[in-house]
Amino acid sequence: MAVPDIYGPIDAVTKQAYSDNVQLQVQLATDKLMGAFTPIEGLKGREMQAVELVGAFEADLDAPTNVPQTRKTPVHEGVYVYPRRISAGFTIPANYPIESLRDYTGPYTKALSAAFVRKRQYLIMQSITGPRYMRNDNTGSINAVAYDWTNRVVANNYQFGGGGGSTNMTVQKFIKGMEMLGMTSLDLDAEDIYCAMTVKQNTALYQNIQVTNWYNTGRFQLEDKFVRDFLGVKILIFGTQSAGNAGAVPVQFDPTGAYRACPMWTKSGVHVGNAQPFSLNIERNPSLQYQPDAFAEEWIGMTRDQDEHVVVINCDETQT
Repeated sequence: MAVPDIYGPIDAVTKQAYSDNVQLQVQLATDKLMGAFTPIEGLKGREMQAVELVGAFEADLDAPTNVPQTRKTPVHEGVYVYPRRISAGFTIPANYPIESLRDYTGPYTKALSAAFVRKRQYLIMQSITGPRYMRNDNTGSINAVAYDWTNRVVANNYQFGGGGGSTNMTVQKFIKGMEMLGMTSLDLDAEDIYCAMTVKQNTALYQNIQVTNWYNTGRFQLEDKFVRDFLGVKILIFGTQSAGNAGAVPVQFDPTGAYRACPMWTKSGVHVGNAQPFSLNIERNPSLQYQPDAFAEEWIGMTRDQDEHVVVINCDETQT
């Protein structure tokens, strides 16, 4: 007795088209975020050095010429990444037309790509303030260095001159974040700067900018529905829910859980790369009544290299 066509093998063209469609949707949806990070080339294995840092030292000024030149011994440290795995497996109902998997706009294409987008955004964003793994090349020791939540944060109640109450995102807090980036060895004119926030923070900033413009010029100047670029800083906007999982929202709360911690960073100070590119396989599963069974995964590594490239702006979402 012949096996009905509906249970026949899934042809190679359909498999490849489905994989390409999902991968393209993931790429397009995360292009802006991936573009805000410096690529890590050739990332392979469970552990890899992403960046090598050489400690700062000073050149001599007007050194005497009748004595040997002073020798410097810079400290070398490597910043390591430990790639994380994103995977998903699911069964497609037997009565779902397999040919429709070739459709770029098909529901199973959108569902799988959206799942990977959410996790990719979450992992990449967490690396900005997550632990960075430093290896001292002189001693060989590796240390997990936590983000400096004491000195690299714009307080929720920051106001120029002091005396401010707790606020959401404001122009003054945004400018203070840029000042904190600039009060380091960074040349901000030579840097690409980004800031991530939720829609709530963007709405608060939008209103604050309009009020400031109205007060100073008597007219509103914003025309887009979001603030996407302000004072040369590119703004990335995210929602506050992730498929019912608030813990997977890209822009998380600070360690106290009281304030939304919106990171501002330079592209040169954060890094991301694929340790294993996105791959997808789909076959009929005999143990599941020959329904199409799909599995997809990718390995991605990300880190910041130095705290001076990052500052966090704490925002009180209870304030409008």
